[in-house]
Amino acid sequence: MSSTICPECNQEWNEHWCKLCNLKHFQNDFNNWTSGNDKIDKFIQNAQQNVNNDLQVIEWIPYDRFKDVKQIGKGGFGTMHYARWIDGSIEKWDIENKQWKRYNKDVGVEVALKKFDNFVNFNDVLNEMEIHLKIYTKYAASIQFYGITQDLETLSYMMRGFLNLIRGGKSKSSTTPTTMNYKKNSEAICSSRLFNYSSLPKPRNDENFENELEELTKSTSV
Repeated sequence: MSSTICPECNQEWNEHWCKLCNLKHFQNDFNNWTSGNDKIDKFIQNAQQNVNNDLQVIEWIPYDRFKDVKQIGKGGFGTMHYARWIDGSIEKWDIENKQWKRYNKDVGVEVALKKFDNFVNFNDVLNEMEIHLKIYTKYAASIQFYGITQDLETLSYMMRGFLNLIRGGKSKSSTTPTTMNYKKNSEAICSSRLFNYSSLPKPRNDENFENELEELTKSTSV
């Protein structure tokens, strides 16, 4: 069988991500998880049904899958927290074991969690998440959006992102732990707008970035 043919569906693929097969895998799992909130469930499910590669995957993850959670900053109507995600993010479908294969499964992944303040309108929370996902999907430029969780004590929802884009460090495929170093980084090009960190550099990957961000904000607020 050709290496460009998916071994599951016999259709062409990129040898890593079969959109047709993985769509079915996501859909088959819809009844096995819930955030407890219909709007969040639909947001995640809609995103999963439009995934073109592993970098675009978001998911619901129980809060107990995070370890060593600690606050590292405040801004943007919420607080930022460091955490170690013990499962790691989805890489591809493991055909033999019929489950998702994950990056850094054995060592976990360092992530940033944004906990939204309780007074923030819930629709505004969803709008921010949608904007963040659209920007990352189009530009691969912001902190990677991995998904959503909920603090079991405060019941606040939290947006999960990849910590390496707000500090120096290894890529997510690396198994080498990185040194904690929360310095400003030019790669964090849109987090200053989404997280209200005014000290971070302005977006500069695209001259039309700010105009398109404004349009995204308008479209998700309608």
